[in-house]
Amino acid sequence: HLDSAVFSLMAADAEVASAPGAPSSNAERLKALAARKREKLKQEVEKQRAEEESTTERWSGLRIAERCIRQEKWDACMRGKELVKFERLAGMPPQGKDNVIIGVLCAEPLPAKLNHREELSAEFRLTNLDKEKPEEVTLVLVARAAEHWATQDGLGREHASVGSIIAVLNPQLTCRSKAVLVSFETQVVKIGRCPTLAFCPVSGSLGKPCGAPCNAEIGRYCARHANQSHGARQAELETSASKSRRPGLRMDVAPRRPAASPARTLKSAAATKKDSSSDAAAMASLGGRALLEALKQIEASGKPPGDELYATLGALAQRADEAGEVAQRLRRTFRARKADEVSSQSGQSEAKRRNISGTGC
Repeated sequence: HLDSAVFSLMAADAEVASAPGAPSSNAERLKALAARKREKLKQEVEKQRAEEESTTERWSGLRIAERCIRQEKWDACMRGKELVKFERLAGMPPQGKDNVIIGVLCAEPLPAKLNHREELSAEFRLTNLDKEKPEEVTLVLVARAAEHWATQDGLGREHASVGSIIAVLNPQLTCRSKAVLVSFETQVVKIGRCPTLAFCPVSGSLGKPCGAPCNAEIGRYCARHANQSHGARQAELETSASKSRRPGLRMDVAPRRPAASPARTLKSAAATKKDSSSDAAAMASLGGRALLEALKQIEASGKPPGDELYATLGALAQRADEAGEVAQRLRRTFRARKADEVSSQSGQSEAKRRNISGTGC
């Protein structure tokens, strides 16, 4: 290294000496050489700073790649708004001022479903990837926001991938800790992708990886396992491995549960509601495919339903999907069968009456 440094110094000295109008004395040549070195170092620092700024989201400090919004435009959008850190979420300023939170989507969004208010709902899990104290926040999307960002045919669903940097405008606090809510799709914006999002590989309980989000710039482990010694992590790994190897215990096979009969499944779903519209909402909790399979099994069995199940089928017949068609068909079949039974019983009674009358004559 010393020889190469001397060689480069000699080469630079030769350049200075051979340049037009070069200084004649050694002192002047050394000053010119030092000036050239300072200028080159300054250019390298400026280049490094420019690269640093281009790969860093200025407001949150997150590493960013594949920007969806130019930095200048995003700066203009943030003008007049206040960035709320995850640790100050509980004390978020009132609605009189525009508030913004920025985080990284660290888990695959679950499919949207109906909540207790019978409106579409979904959840995003965000992390701030803070280097000192990383925290997570749950973003609850309802109504139009859930339809746009969380449904399979939503226009924003393909952009909501793990690692996306998400900005949320004016979220509302909920009764849950570390959870905020948005109702409109325009309150959520994807800024870009975070290349430093990683997941802790340490095996935890039952031999599964910890999977907690962590910042790859800091290390491979999450905050909890990073503070552990190598021996402690190894002991945790051996403990979880010994649990998974216990005789008679298999961790890779889930215990089987006996399948409930279709009629019992429908009755239990309908038992939580009293009116017909609420029954239909309760049936929706089964999921379209499970409900359809249950109805088809009832149809294939050919057994007449009880009064409660017949009333439940009436609520399901109002649906505009295949399950509603099957429910309508079942009700018509059961009504026709009931009419045949009544007619047969009436005929038998009439024949018996005539037989008695004939005997008396």
